[in-house]
Amino acid sequence: MLQHCLDTCPGPDKCPYGGLLIFGIKNPKPIVCPRYQKWLKQVELEHKLRNIVPENFASKNFENFTIRSAETGKALQLMKKCVKAKAWKSGGNILISGPNGVGKTHLSIATIREAIRFGSTAALILPVDLMIGGFDKIDERFERLRSVDLLVIDDVANDFEKKYFMQRIFDLFEHRYRRRKGMFFTTNLPVKNFLGALGERMFSRLYENLVTVEINDVDDYRKTLRNRNLDWL
Repeated sequence: MLQHCLDTCPGPDKCPYGGLLIFGIKNPKPIVCPRYQKWLKQVELEHKLRNIVPENFASKNFENFTIRSAETGKALQLMKKCVKAKAWKSGGNILISGPNGVGKTHLSIATIREAIRFGSTAALILPVDLMIGGFDKIDERFERLRSVDLLVIDDVANDFEKKYFMQRIFDLFEHRYRRRKGMFFTTNLPVKNFLGALGERMFSRLYENLVTVEINDVDDYRKTLRNRNLDWL
């Protein structure tokens, strides 16, 4: 029976039945294996995630985020609250500010992972990637970003100084604002500088449903990773 199959299971990835068990001869009864279904959902999640984020970031989640200071702990709890409330579905905007290597992108990707798990669509993009190609390609890219449930723009720096970028970003803001679709940002800029660079029109649309968090009390974690990765030297 099902329990015997579960007890002797070689692992969902090696299941000879493809997760569908047939019991009985006269009246065969199909039973879907819950362990296989759980594994299959995880495989599908990982596949979707790898189509959205760089491969070396795809394993990021809340469980493997390291709390290294009071502010990183606060940021983690904020993102977990965001996920619990599915804040992106009601137009919730989040800005995470701080220097390189403090976990901003990790938290964003962990949130994207949960959003996908709940059935939402998501996209993560760098400002520099938004502006690659000719005008048609750029317009097409911005058009695709209008409809996703959760949009994360990662590592915003001085991109708002570019006039064409500003116009396209404003159009995107306006479209998502009217449809109450959430946008998350990470930036190395201080919060005050980031919000000031938006300009009054974009600032007013973003700010009414915006939560900001700054992480400034921790060093670049990539330095620690470098020492660990190069311990063979």
